[in-house]
Amino acid sequence: MARRRRGAPGSLRSCERGAARGVSAIHGRGGNAGPGRPLSDGGGSLGRRGTGEALSGADGVDGELPDPKHRSTGVITWFVRNRVAANLIFFGVCLAGYLAAGGVPHEMLPQTSPSAIQVQVVLPGASAEAVAEQVLIGLEETLRGVSGIGAMNGVAVHGVAVLALELEPGADVREAGDRIRARLSSLATLPSDAENPVVTEVEASTEILRIAVYGEADESSLLEAAHRAQDAVTAVPGVLRVERLTGRDRELVIEIPEENLTRFGLTFDQVTSAVWQATAETPAGTVRRGSREVVVRSKGAAFGADDFARIPLIGAPDGGKVRLGDIGSVVDGFDTTGREAWMNGAPAVLLSVRLAANGRLQETTDGVVDALRALALPDGFTATPWYFAAETFSDRLDMMVRNGLFGLGLIFLVLFFTLSTRLAVWTAAGLPFTFLGAFLLMPGLGVTVNLISMFGFIAALGVVVDDAIVVGESVQSRMDRAREGNEEAAIRGTRKVFVPAAFGVFTTMAAFTPLIGIPGVQGELVADLPRVVIAILGFSLIEAALVLPHHMAHGGLNTSPSRRLARIRGLVQSGFAWTSREVYRPALRWALANRLATLALGFFSLSLALGLVAGRQVPFTSASPVDTNLVNVLVELPPGSPPEATRGVVRWVEGVLDEVRDEIRHEFGVEVERRRAVLVGQQFPVGVGESFGGQSAGAGAALGQVIWRLTPAEDREAAPTRSIADRLRSRLRQAPGDAEISVVTDAFGQQADISIRISGARRDGLRAASSALQTELGGLPGVTSVRDDLRGEVSGFVARMRNGGAGTGIPAASFGRQLRQAFYGEEIRRIHRGRDEVRVLVRSRDDESGGVFGLSAMPVRRPDGQVSLLGAVAEVTRDSNEAVIRRVDSSPAITVLADVDAVRVLPDAVIAEARERILPALGERFPEYDFRVTGAAGETQEGQAALARNGLLAVMLIFVLLAVPLGSWIQPFVILAAIPFALAGAIYGHFIIGIPLEMMSLFGMAPLVGIAVNDALVMLDFINRNRARGRSARESAMEAGPARFRAIILTSVTTCAGVAPLIFESSFQAALLIPMAVSLAFGVAFATSVTLFLIPVLYSLASDATAALSVRGSER
Repeated sequence: MARRRRGAPGSLRSCERGAARGVSAIHGRGGNAGPGRPLSDGGGSLGRRGTGEALSGADGVDGELPDPKHRSTGVITWFVRNRVAANLIFFGVCLAGYLAAGGVPHEMLPQTSPSAIQVQVVLPGASAEAVAEQVLIGLEETLRGVSGIGAMNGVAVHGVAVLALELEPGADVREAGDRIRARLSSLATLPSDAENPVVTEVEASTEILRIAVYGEADESSLLEAAHRAQDAVTAVPGVLRVERLTGRDRELVIEIPEENLTRFGLTFDQVTSAVWQATAETPAGTVRRGSREVVVRSKGAAFGADDFARIPLIGAPDGGKVRLGDIGSVVDGFDTTGREAWMNGAPAVLLSVRLAANGRLQETTDGVVDALRALALPDGFTATPWYFAAETFSDRLDMMVRNGLFGLGLIFLVLFFTLSTRLAVWTAAGLPFTFLGAFLLMPGLGVTVNLISMFGFIAALGVVVDDAIVVGESVQSRMDRAREGNEEAAIRGTRKVFVPAAFGVFTTMAAFTPLIGIPGVQGELVADLPRVVIAILGFSLIEAALVLPHHMAHGGLNTSPSRRLARIRGLVQSGFAWTSREVYRPALRWALANRLATLALGFFSLSLALGLVAGRQVPFTSASPVDTNLVNVLVELPPGSPPEATRGVVRWVEGVLDEVRDEIRHEFGVEVERRRAVLVGQQFPVGVGESFGGQSAGAGAALGQVIWRLTPAEDREAAPTRSIADRLRSRLRQAPGDAEISVVTDAFGQQADISIRISGARRDGLRAASSALQTELGGLPGVTSVRDDLRGEVSGFVARMRNGGAGTGIPAASFGRQLRQAFYGEEIRRIHRGRDEVRVLVRSRDDESGGVFGLSAMPVRRPDGQVSLLGAVAEVTRDSNEAVIRRVDSSPAITVLADVDAVRVLPDAVIAEARERILPALGERFPEYDFRVTGAAGETQEGQAALARNGLLAVMLIFVLLAVPLGSWIQPFVILAAIPFALAGAIYGHFIIGIPLEMMSLFGMAPLVGIAVNDALVMLDFINRNRARGRSARESAMEAGPARFRAIILTSVTTCAGVAPLIFESSFQAALLIPMAVSLAFGVAFATSVTLFLIPVLYSLASDATAALSVRGSER
């Protein structure tokens, strides 16, 4: 028998021996399955021979000769016998990987903000409706069809249109920006008074730090201190840029009373022209002096307020000059947006530090902190970091390393007490080789050191030793027989199981591929996981095939353990043997004797798992399981509200935060507050992905935000972030005035539990559709609040010129320009002062543009130079317009937001009800509009569809990877039957742990396919070997189960041990990964029982069915 197993499969000698035993050769005719024959369906099958022999021989991986006296040849043989090659590969990969690991960038989570192009056009003084119609729609039409552009999101507000263009994956942001600029150069539909489009290339970058520069001082001094901090931090290696997040922009305003213009016979246009010429800077060319060229340019003298006041306008009869300061006032100050910020109660400027592409998170953060410590600011100012990505990253990395080392220790103990010392040590020694090999490839794969990639290493801990265990056990068993030397035992033992081990690795790789290309923020987050694991598996196969056999043959380690360890090892191994003999073998015998009952139990377990999900005992939720240490309170007042009103509401919110903080301190004796930042006039982005992945930022006098940084979750276990947020929500419901206040703690920045977007070609019906949807959602049980993202309407006035009378002869363009000059002013130019860009405006005095005189009393100049009142020239009526107009992919859009009481109902239950009943009905009522679930739930739906599609392709690939080496159409289906049971095990795991299913759970289920197939392949390989010896299907299955019991249990135990510590991790840093770990561990555990019982039963049933069909065919 030994000689037949070693026969070269392609040789005549092997074929003759196979035929003599009633076994057809792999290239011979197909045989019918029957008693003593392998399960086949006409093609060659590994059931006819051992899987390990399928690719051996002269044309295979290694050329083992049939005569044991002859020495083997081939690649594996060369590495086993070469004293240098295997160790050179081992230490070379380890050293190269170690060096490469030092250059891999660090970040807390993978970058989820896609590169984008932002196009901004300013139309001074225009309403949001005018901006949308005159600017935004034209931009959309012009840029539609530009290659590389994906989603197109536009916003029109008072005086500004912003169009955000997300790039398709793989598109180059620079090239896309050039294409957009070229397309905009042909845009001829912009109003004449609109500013030129500003194209900004927003490349994906990671925010690593936020800095607060604060102190009790005037605004100019505070801004200057912030500039000094910016300069110091920008010089730190690894910093991409430092952005100023708060503070008003500098503005130089020239206010001129109409009476002075009349007195000196001047017009606004003349004043504007004089100021523009006095501040012009014109290049004059170059002058050659000897061997050098000197650049010559003219530069205006005006820089500060005094400089502008001295600009001459006209000459006086006595030879003097009338200067700008003689007819008006020049104020060098800040804009009127009302943007303010406070840190710990003091006025502040907040800065954001971005990490360069090759920067390392911890080192760059340390450099920034050192730079701030060395920074010398004027007395009274403080520059301090108040948000550290590195702090959270360090905590999470420590957690991952701690759990990884614990899992590695468990795996080594399992190997040590179940295998020989030699096999346990050299199997564990392969782990650094495979992990450092993955680090070597990470830069080329675009993978950074982050929370997800580190989970990939933990998930691979148990999987990566599977092929090493299979190879090592095969080699060790041949060494124990002592029939051949260690080298020959290593060669033949490796070659015997190389094919099933290799294809097991390939199927596991294929199982991870569905996680690549999942849309949405969560899909982008998890994309690093398959890249890391596939790289690790590739190196693990190299190590198992080329390095491990050499170490097993020459690695020594023949020393016996101490008596105590030997006793423990003996007990463990005896326990395995007793369990296999006294428990598993009788149970398998019963299963094979009662195959239909066993199959019925399997289907019952599947039905029970599906019932747990359908009955919501294991509910599915699209909500993020991850809390942060940040509580964001977003404040929004009705449009047109002054900054003073917003400031008052924000101060009231701060009082509520003080109450909650003191209440928790009294109840639990813990401190929850670390720092607090307060904003008025703007809101920061919230959540992963920032403006594109999370909640978009905003600006306006009616907006405010309080960012409450809490103490670490481990220090306040009695007061988790979500419970603090619930306390806040209960108190903030009675907000003063008409303010809308929302509390966001979700890591992905979702402002509401449910988001449904309504879009269509017509904007006038959106409000009705939104109102109908809000009514339907508000009537569902558990829904606590419903709203949309409209900011209401802004009241204003419309001036229509009268026919005849005082308005005769005034061109409409001139009339509109005078109105804009009076209210908004006319921007002359922008000048630079260091880091600041100062806008220069000329406008009428405030009291002449609708102040104490009233709007109708505003002076208007006629073409003949005479001045009339606005009321005589035009009819002034009140009007209102929407404050914000949003467009998604060239269509007007509104988003309806709803919150639910999580105790009564899950958001996904409400979304399911909306999809099944509400949205179809509204679609019939409003056929011209599209209703679509967005936010986390929408991304989850897209992610599920993509995961199902990718999973189907992966299963097809796995089928090919099984069918080719098995040479069978039927046996791959027997192996694939383990997949549903692995998924059922993941569901049972969530039920036992008491957590809901969510997208990360599904991401953890995908790898189960490969692992379950791997175990089943090991079992089926041994069954085929027994069939090749002439035994029946039941006899082969009965022998294969106990023989492969230890190998299958070991591979499953090592996989579970690798992720088990993470499942019981209590820190909030692990919340994102626990669902994946639960799916992986419990799915593997349940799939193991299926492999041990159902695979032999299914094989036996399939064999009998094939035999029956063969008999029926022969009778015909």
